Amino acid sequence: MHIPEWFRTLPQLSQHVVSLSLSLVSAVFIYSVGFDAASRITQRTKTNLDDKLVSLFQIPASISIFFIGVNYNISVSELSEFWAKAYHGSSLSIIIALWGLALLKSSIIILEEMKENQPKFKIINARTIPIYHLLVRSFIVLTAIYLLLLAWGINVMLWITSAGIIGVAIAYASQDTLASLFAGIAILSDAPYKMGDFLVLEDDTKGKVTHIGLRSTRMLTVENVEIVIPNSILASARIINMSGGNSQHARINISAGVAYGSDVDRVKELLLEIADDLNYVVHDDENMKPTVHFVTMGASSLDFLLRIWISNPGEILNIQDQANTLIYKRFSKENIEIPYAKQDVYLYPMGDISIKK
Repeated sequence: MHIPEWFRTLPQLSQHVVSLSLSLVSAVFIYSVGFDAASRITQRTKTNLDDKLVSLFQIPASISIFFIGVNYNISVSELSEFWAKAYHGSSLSIIIALWGLALLKSSIIILEEMKENQPKFKIINARTIPIYHLLVRSFIVLTAIYLLLLAWGINVMLWITSAGIIGVAIAYASQDTLASLFAGIAILSDAPYKMGDFLVLEDDTKGKVTHIGLRSTRMLTVENVEIVIPNSILASARIINMSGGNSQHARINISAGVAYGSDVDRVKELLLEIADDLNYVVHDDENMKPTVHFVTMGASSLDFLLRIWISNPGEILNIQDQANTLIYKRFSKENIEIPYAKQDVYLYPMGDISIKK
């Protein structure tokens, strides 16, 4: 850097005072005048993104300029090498920390802005944004750590080697956690379910998805109990998504059996009437209207299936209870027998039994 001749002729103390004053004035000028002008320019744009970014980088840029001037004073001063190196590392650490925090905040703002403009950025949405948050944060934090090591003159390769050995040990000790982490990334990218979906798990657990994280998924069951399930389990499990597809409605199948000799047509009419009296049943969609099917002639009953669509999957147990109650009452009122398994046992005195050869 070229130093003016008049500056060289000044005494050393005066040089320090002048350089510190110039760095302070430059920092204040950038903070107040420079960013004020930048803010006026960004206010003319249609988006608020640039205004937020200008506000975030105002303090890091100003403080960085001030520390540049201070570092020059330290480099030309008569301080010992130990104190000069300590101050140099401290000032760079502060600068790296300020810029790192600003970049972390700006990355969140940029990703959220991209999510709001999905027609332009289709790969950024509510499902995939946690993945991008993790990747960006990891990159910024690792880069900041690398720069901090360089600022203090630490052998980076030695630390990378040590981190590799430690990483292997940690990975071995936390296999389940890492499995859930990678499964969470797979779930967020593949999207077998999303927030608000109503799921039925292999163990017949039913509930609405309330949170999808990188390690676990939370569900609120029909009993209003929140359960936390590791993503490694969900990634390999068979899941029934009752809210999947283009519709948010869920279908319920309600079985009903009647005795042989019952009026089949009347049974169908009664089941459709019962469907009309149930809560949350969809009637305004032609493709989701209640239907009745005569499915099986069983060993002791004629088996029917009432298929309905409901608008609130969380009420599935209440609707099943309501439907079974109405079926029992209506069939009893109509004298339609609901069969049950029964056996006839005949008892004979042992002395009356003769064995014929």
